[in-house]
Formats: sequence, structure tokens, C-alpha cells
Amino acid sequence: MTRHRCTSLKDRLLRATLATAAISVSVVTASCRIPQDKEPQRFALPPPQEQALKEPATTTSLPPTRTAPQTLYFIKVGGETDTADELVPVTVPVRESGPAEVPKAVLDQLIKGPTAEQRAQDLRSSVPESAQVDSVRVQDGIATVNFGSLGTIEGRGQRLAAAQIVFTLTELVGIEAVRFIVGGNPASVPLGNTDSSAPGDPVGRKDYPQLEEVLVATTTAVPEAPVSTPPPGK
Repeated sequence: MTRHRCTSLKDRLLRATLATAAISVSVVTASCRIPQDKEPQRFALPPPQEQALKEPATTTSLPPTRTAPQTLYFIKVGGETDTADELVPVTVPVRESGPAEVPKAVLDQLIKGPTAEQRAQDLRSSVPESAQVDSVRVQDGIATVNFGSLGTIEGRGQRLAAAQIVFTLTELVGIEAVRFIVGGNPASVPLGNTDSSAPGDPVGRKDYPQLEEVLVATTTAVPEAPVSTPPPGK
């Protein structure tokens, strides 16, 4: 009888312990449960960070330049006729970056005028240093020169300046005449006689027959630097 009562008491204690454990598990489960929203919510994503796109570094390569001898025409002061109306061909080194750039490079060099050494030889220029060449286009033997400005040329200097430009450009292979454009407008230039060309008409050496007849054949050349040749075997 006593043994049965002990067994029943143990059973009641065991059931009470199990019940208490079940309650504890329910409480823990409820506290770990994710709460449910009444309505579906959208996730707010952070704005994407703007990343600066780094462009690859580019190197601008300039076209290679070279120096070649070219012929300019200057005025000989006190020539054989003592009228300062003689043109003298002078060979000078001119830097240019390609065949298409040669006419403009030559004119730019002409605008710089004679050097001090050439002035000592009584060479002058009627082309003002303030003249500006925007472009030179050669087509069908005619060089169209676009001058942004020709500067100020007075009197007989106008004819001589035009002749210097014409003779200098027609010295180049493939150019037979010159068309003058000043400030975007076709220009007329004084010719060898008392006439002037029509605006935009090509002008050649034949338009200055007297200058061509007395053209001095002597060429003043600027000596080039000697080229050293390495000894054989090196």
C-alpha cells in the first residue's frame, strides 16, 4: 500500500515537471517568433553609389616635323636698275609636318622677313610681319591663300608684297598661280603693270614680267649643320 502511494506520488511529480517544461518551451517559442505585418512591406534599398568612371589616359601625339630647304623671295635694295624692284631667291630651312603643310609653312617663314644677316646683304620684305595666314589650299595648280589679315601695305609695296607671295608659292612643285582671300573675301592685288587683278582671280609669275626678267639668279643659302658619320664597325 505504501509502495503504491509512492509510485502515484512520483507520477504526479513527473507530470507536473513535464507540464512546466512545456509551458517554458511555449514561452520561448513565442518570444522567438517573427512578428507578421498586416500589409506587405517593400524593402528600401540604399541608393547605388556613384562611381567615377576613370577614362583611360590618352596621349596626344603631335605629327612629326622635319626641316627642309625652301626658297623665299625677298627684295634687293638698290638693284641693277636702282629701283628696288628686283626679287632675290633665298634658300632657308623651313620646319613643316607634312607635304600639305609646306605652302603655309613657307608663307609663315616669308612673313617673318629676312634675318639680320640677310638684311646686311640689303635684302628687305614688303610683306608686313603683322600679316596672318589662316590656311592654304592647293587644287588644280592654284594655291588659295586665306589671310586673316594682310596688315598695312602702302604704295609700291603692295605690288612687291603680292609678287613676293606669288613667286615664293609658285617655287613649290604643283603651284602655278595664287588666289588671294583676305578676311574671307576674294581680294584683288596689284599686277606688274598699273592694273590690278579682278577679286579672286589667280595671279602667276607671268603677271609680273619685269620682275621675272630681272630676277637675280644668285641664291643665298643658309649652310646646314654637318652630319657626322660614325666610323665603320659601330
